[in-house]
Amino acid sequence: MPLHKLSLPTQAKLSLFWGKRGIGFLIFNCCLLFPFAAKALPGQTTDEVAAWIQANPTLSPQSGETLLVRKSDTAAQRFVFQASTLPPGRATPPLRTGIVRSERFEIFDLVNGVNA
Repeated sequence: MPLHKLSLPTQAKLSLFWGKRGIGFLIFNCCLLFPFAAKALPGQTTDEVAAWIQANPTLSPQSGETLLVRKSDTAAQRFVFQASTLPPGRATPPLRTGIVRSERFEIFDLVNGVNA
């Protein structure tokens, strides 16, 4: 709907929110100035990652599973999650030990046709 066909109070509300100095402009600029950091396992310590895996209800590891979790309901349905201290793509020793450098998911579900 064009702005000129709206009632005056509606135009005032829209200009307050989307105007050059309105709240929408302020919120947009704040998002640019203060971006939210991504949370990921690589870069965390192995203790932090093991605690996250233990606390994650989706993974629900068995006792003794720390950085590798394997789930299998049947031979046709499998799930593997692994966090590793080795850098991806290289078999070189890590520069800093005790830091997770990569994570990997494997999902195989022959029943529902999923293989990733």
